[in-house]
Amino acid sequence: MTAAVSVMNHPTDNALAAFVDGTLPPPERQEVIKHMADCAECRDTVLLTTEIAEAEAPAKVAASTVVPWRPKRWLPLAAAAAIVVVVVGITQRQGDPMRPIAHALQEMSERPMKARVSVDAPYRHSKPVLRGDEKSDDYRALSALAEAQDNAAKSGTVENLHALGVAQLIAGNRAEAVETLESVKVMVSNPSAELLSDLAAAYLAYGDNQKALEYANRAWNLEPAPAAAWNRALALEYLNDTAAKPAWEAYLKLDPDSAWAKEVRTEHLSDRK
Repeated sequence: MTAAVSVMNHPTDNALAAFVDGTLPPPERQEVIKHMADCAECRDTVLLTTEIAEAEAPAKVAASTVVPWRPKRWLPLAAAAAIVVVVVGITQRQGDPMRPIAHALQEMSERPMKARVSVDAPYRHSKPVLRGDEKSDDYRALSALAEAQDNAAKSGTVENLHALGVAQLIAGNRAEAVETLESVKVMVSNPSAELLSDLAAAYLAYGDNQKALEYANRAWNLEPAPAAAWNRALALEYLNDTAAKPAWEAYLKLDPDSAWAKEVRTEHLSDRK
């Protein structure tokens, strides 16, 4: 046990504040991340503190004090007003099980894989491509996964299980993501284009490119949306199929001007004749 963890086996408030500010040394940071993977209480504390710090950023108010979220802790008056805004925002987004995932992807500095999920999120450069499972140490992805697990446990709806599969995917649990999304597919008579596209993304991340192409094509035929177009072209590229170039060009017809389109031109079409 290091100084970052208190005698109650939770990170100290100072450690969590340093974690949010990005000043916690790497060994202690890894310890806090591992703790938050299993502790919803500390995840909530960090997420709430992060949102309040971001809300106060224009006034350059440092997140030097973690917002107390545990019982019987003193809540700074300055944070009390901000917490109302945050809680209202959380309440408003509880209706959509994909919202925590979208929030996590928006806050992450890199997207966790080359493939694209159906969740609406801004462009980020991808991490280096690894196949199989690659557990995430990003607390945002872990928090989204924990919330998706809670929602699915409370109500095993198609929507909640679909969100769980996507959350597993961005958290690096790729085999579990494939299994969850496949189970959702058999629950419905007509899988949606979004579900099929997310299955393609999961298989791409897992390394089964042929299966990924099958689902990406099905999604594309149902609805030629950007995520389906992206996953279809990427699967063809990984399979060294000559159809990859026209597939990327088909993507650019849907999305000619975004940062995603720039990646297509610089990384996927620049050396293709």
